[in-house]
Amino acid sequence: MNVPMSMLAYRSTINQIIDNFICTA
Repeated sequence: MNVPMSMLAYRSTINQIIDNFICTA
């Protein structure tokens, strides 16, 4: 596993924040 789990969790969190921002905008 070359990609750390923390990186995947980080990307998932960023995507969720962006989705929430777009939905509420």
